[in-house]
Amino acid sequence: MKTLKFAPHLVEKILSGEKTSTWRLFDDKDLQKGDELIFINKESGKQFGTALITSLTTKTLGTLTDEDKAGHEKYSSDDEMYASFRNYYGDKVDENSEVKILTFELKKKQSIKVLILNFLKNKGPIPAIAFLLALTITSVLYWPPYQKIPLDNQKGDLANEISRLDLPLGEEIKEILSSWVNLPLNRHQLCLEKSTTPPQADGV
Repeated sequence: MKTLKFAPHLVEKILSGEKTSTWRLFDDKDLQKGDELIFINKESGKQFGTALITSLTTKTLGTLTDEDKAGHEKYSSDDEMYASFRNYYGDKVDENSEVKILTFELKKKQSIKVLILNFLKNKGPIPAIAFLLALTITSVLYWPPYQKIPLDNQKGDLANEISRLDLPLGEEIKEILSSWVNLPLNRHQLCLEKSTTPPQADGV
């Protein structure tokens, strides 16, 4: 699942429903309509939500219309908008810079009780027993050390260190664990991104 990072001041706007759109320049994630996303607080490194891209349009900054700006934080002028994006992406930003306009729908988190009951109902008794064993093993042996892996490249071989701790978790189990312990589902990906790619913009 792809991740998008947001500056802390934007997190509350997203959670409240005020912000339903984000603009991304120089997209290195190949974002597409229909993608499921994990939203990350840039400051804390923690997941604060999941979302679905419901529409995606590619334009240049100089051709944005009022309709394109719906659901996005407002700027008092074009100069302020360019200054904001240059703060994220550098001085190469101008009116000809290509921008992806993403409209997203934030997914509401189900309670852990509902998630577990749905899983047991849909999978039957044998998978249910396997699920309970996997949940216990994962929460006791897997999640605590996974949480402690640093989100930087302090270790010499970070990718191998992370892979050593990886277990094949199903998406449903991951969702239940996320509801239970409130940790990022994709910490592996976050660590690898930190260790192999230059710093990315916080997101707007």
